[in-house]
Amino acid sequence: MRLSSGVTICEQRHYSASTTNTGILLFTTAVAKAGSAPPASHLHISAQLSPDIDQGLIHHYTSRLCSLLLSRHAHPDYERLFLQSSILPKLQLMVEPLLACASLDLSRQFPAYRPLALAYYAQAVTNTRNTIARKNVQGTEDWLLFNVLHLNLFETWNSDATPDRTPVLLHIQGAAQILKLKLQGHSTVHSSTADMVVARIAAEAFVYHTVNWSMFHGNPIPITTMPAAELWDGLQPYLNLRPFPDASDAENSPVLGVPWQLYRFLSDLALLSRRGPSIDNETDLSTVRSLSDAIEDWERREEETQTQKAEKGSLPYKPSPYRQRTRLFVLALKLLILKLLHPTIATIDLRIQYLVSEATQLILSKEHSQTVLERTDFWPLLVVGSAAVDRSQVAVVRDTLQTMAQTMHSVAFAKTKRALETIWAQKEKEHDACDGLTMLLGGGGVPGLIQGDVR
Repeated sequence: MRLSSGVTICEQRHYSASTTNTGILLFTTAVAKAGSAPPASHLHISAQLSPDIDQGLIHHYTSRLCSLLLSRHAHPDYERLFLQSSILPKLQLMVEPLLACASLDLSRQFPAYRPLALAYYAQAVTNTRNTIARKNVQGTEDWLLFNVLHLNLFETWNSDATPDRTPVLLHIQGAAQILKLKLQGHSTVHSSTADMVVARIAAEAFVYHTVNWSMFHGNPIPITTMPAAELWDGLQPYLNLRPFPDASDAENSPVLGVPWQLYRFLSDLALLSRRGPSIDNETDLSTVRSLSDAIEDWERREEETQTQKAEKGSLPYKPSPYRQRTRLFVLALKLLILKLLHPTIATIDLRIQYLVSEATQLILSKEHSQTVLERTDFWPLLVVGSAAVDRSQVAVVRDTLQTMAQTMHSVAFAKTKRALETIWAQKEKEHDACDGLTMLLGGGGVPGLIQGDVR
């Protein structure tokens, strides 16, 4: 099982001094607001952990951090049932990864927590390795999967400290191995709401993490583990679960905050985009055209469904934030497709600017004086920002990224910001002669920012 070798390598690499490793975001990152006191916990924690500091960190995770790891539009019972059915009953088996993440989160405001975070992480890696080596697990346990996801989450928060991607990659592959075993065991029957909650959180978190990695690094899952199409097909029963059947689509999505199909489209396009806009073989071009057709068909079906719901009175005609985010994702996908199919098209072309104009209006959309975007919706901003041609468009994207930066600390987010600042700085010098999408994707024999290590 690759997970075993993965955690062994991680243990050997962590942490001889203050060395940290980079990572790609799985759950949405969070940081405590300076000067604010943590709220009272809404769940009773059994006093099984003796050190007071451990109790305080678990309190921080359950009362504060967990809610920030989920979509702010998700049904509130996702958090409650996840904690009650997955975390608390297995607390002794999961404690080190949770303590590591909680203390690392607090270290952003209180640096003294950082050595403690590194120590908890190292212990968590050691314990996970030993548990697997002793064959004390079947490899399909939910708590084991979430331990690996939290280990990866820790690495993503240590973004930008070192170019070494090995621990993050191995955590992704370890989670993929666990999911593969679960799929082989046909563990897709969920008899209770709590079971569905846990399954959908795990599936969406894994998807989010894997696709964000693929944007800058390529597919992290070896084909020998599971071909991409097989993995997506296997995850589909989890991703289609509706723990709260009377709630909206947005409330039933705990992590992604948009239809999961958009991440599958992005996964395929990201791999093609990393080859640059100079795709000249008919096979790749045919793949891009097929993806374009699939996105158009999917969007048309979605619109028909929404219209039918509105006509029945079960849905308002006014687009919800969920639908607005969905449309923004689709526009970003269409920008990528347009550039891949027509590599010589300039960003000032009206076809591109038509999409950018609509996208910037969506980015500016507000709900109760708050952006409709989730703090994890930064990859559409990477594409839209690359295609921006005037300062007002750049300002919209830059301001939104600055707001997201208050709670986002992953390497994918940092790379997005650096790539856009590089493009915008070049555009200030060259104006219309600078093509942001070409800089992002590459062309003319020059690698794009998406293919390299943007530092």
